[in-house]
Amino acid sequence: QKLSKSDLLFSTLIDGWKQGKENIDNVISSANSRGDGFNFSKDYLMRLLLVLADAPTNLKIESFDRKTIQKIRENWENLSKAFLDMVDMLVSIGLSDGFLTSYNSTMPLAYYLYKGGTLNTVDDKTEARKFLAISMAKRLFSGSTNNILSSTRNALKSYNCKNNPFTVSFFDNIILTGNRTFRVTESDIDYWLDHYTIGENTYAILSLLYPSLKLSQVSFHQDHCHPYASFETKELKKLGIAEDKITEWQFKRNLLPNLQFLEGSENESKNKTPLKKWITDGHTIEFMPQGVSLEQKDFDTFFIERRKLIKAKLFTVFGLEEKT
Repeated sequence: QKLSKSDLLFSTLIDGWKQGKENIDNVISSANSRGDGFNFSKDYLMRLLLVLADAPTNLKIESFDRKTIQKIRENWENLSKAFLDMVDMLVSIGLSDGFLTSYNSTMPLAYYLYKGGTLNTVDDKTEARKFLAISMAKRLFSGSTNNILSSTRNALKSYNCKNNPFTVSFFDNIILTGNRTFRVTESDIDYWLDHYTIGENTYAILSLLYPSLKLSQVSFHQDHCHPYASFETKELKKLGIAEDKITEWQFKRNLLPNLQFLEGSENESKNKTPLKKWITDGHTIEFMPQGVSLEQKDFDTFFIERRKLIKAKLFTVFGLEEKT
């Protein structure tokens, strides 16, 4: 049987290591079964081991030289503990496979833990969530993976992780290909608000807008403030909405200014209920624009005003100074 590159790397790592295959299979199985489930692969774990062992991060045979393999085997308990502790932290902030667009973005967090850091406090987890949200929203780990893993590791290597809290500012001076950075700008926020439709990216950003929700304990859905069904073409035509505006609204219904976190069962009961009736019945939404009509026909005004409130909150989250 012809072995794949991944098979060759794995066999190189476990060659002569009696419990190697069992250890790796067990830790991956344990990680993937936590919380609502993950999809960590052998390739992920092998690259993570290279990161933690301060070895070249390229998934190549040369990276697994004798010295690195020996280091991995001798430190297996600490390496695997850092990995599983990082997974537990992901669970505690409400993440699972469905909301992780980049598994590689979790590796710097595992490295921080391996070097003696902790991610137990509310502030720690807020910064970790912010780091992951930036990484995923800006797609920082989608290209030049080895470069960003080496760069983030170097930033942490020069930091006393054991005695200092985790913070996104660790990575302020990292400049990736295409001049991409971990710093969030107003143009980044505008792009997220105007382009990211309901899914993993909007979940990551909503988690920053709703920091007090216990996402790990309760199932929260991404709910449409003005219900999805109210934007059906026939419904909008009844309101006299023009064709081009119908197309625009059907795109905007899935954008952040029309999304909120809502507990699962509450979201199911809300279903197609018009926003105005939902509020009249005693419910509320975060970032509710004051003095604005909640009628479907006035969706444009609601969208614009709620967008302003969400943008202002994101400015606060990322420490930006809002223009007057």
